[in-house]
Amino acid sequence: MSVPDVSVVLCTYNRAGMLRETLRNIAAQQTGGEFSYEIVVVDDASTDATSAVIAEIARSSPARIRYTLGEGKGIGKARNRGVSESHGEWIAFTDDDQLAEASWLRELLSTALRTGADCVGGIMLLKLSHEKLSQMPLPCRACLRESVASSEARKRDGKNFLLTGNSLVKRRVFDHVGLFDESMTLGGEDLDLFRRIRKAGFKVWQTPEAVLHHLVPPYRLEKRYLRWNALRNGVCFAQVDLRAHGVLGAALLCIARIGKILWVTLPRFCWACLRHDESQLLGESCCFAKMEGYIRKVLSIVGPRAFAQERFFAALEMRKESESFNTVAEEEDACPLDVRQEAVPEREHWTAGAPTER
Repeated sequence: MSVPDVSVVLCTYNRAGMLRETLRNIAAQQTGGEFSYEIVVVDDASTDATSAVIAEIARSSPARIRYTLGEGKGIGKARNRGVSESHGEWIAFTDDDQLAEASWLRELLSTALRTGADCVGGIMLLKLSHEKLSQMPLPCRACLRESVASSEARKRDGKNFLLTGNSLVKRRVFDHVGLFDESMTLGGEDLDLFRRIRKAGFKVWQTPEAVLHHLVPPYRLEKRYLRWNALRNGVCFAQVDLRAHGVLGAALLCIARIGKILWVTLPRFCWACLRHDESQLLGESCCFAKMEGYIRKVLSIVGPRAFAQERFFAALEMRKESESFNTVAEEEDACPLDVRQEAVPEREHWTAGAPTER
């Protein structure tokens, strides 16, 4: 069995409805005969039809699909498991609620080889109609992980981070900077990794040609979900700042963010109230929620006894999405399941399909 050039790590948990099309999409990447790849799927102890979906796609996949059962301990540990199980010189990451354009993987790899980059990211678009996108304020679109880039590939520096869900990393980078921080179960483990990668001096680039589309079922457009996601985003950035700048540095950044809220966001919110602009009100509300998450996380570190907030943070765990929101019916409506449970191999690890050859 040949060693692939690229290993695509895809971690999943209780999203069988969206995973089916995502996995089928990744298995059909166009290589132009220039490279080979495998798909390493880490099932983080799902309780739905996830394993059946993976087995069904693997039976006819032109790319080799390798399945491993995770421990159900969060995205950081699952991604690390994917890295350890992969064989490629390059490791690409995507998520179970995204659809890749056919040239996605080829664009990431060609950019890396052309520029000498150690890490390359693409862009994320929201899979929504033009009408819905035009009505959605930018803070909400950012909350749903929309990202844009310049019209050509460029080096990333400053405060710009890549999204792990659309990235390609050379294996040797992990040997130098370590893996994802498994303690960051609320998210932000990807921001922390790319901070360490950049600090270590590795070349980081981004290309607008490597495009993924983030699936947005109806529940993700509800105010309750947008607030939940914005709170999580705030907590994630606080965790990264705490790691990068320490408690004092994060506290000073927190004060600066509060100032921005008071001088920028609050006036815009009041103006939207006067104009009865529901769209802008929703966007500014996401900004407030992100700030709230940031403040709560910093306070929990500064005063752990007085501001423990255990229930608050527990509700923001990434695995809570499927429990906190009515997701199953909407996901299955978008990507109907048609699998046979008896077809699932009764093993924690298995491989199916053939590698895409040069």
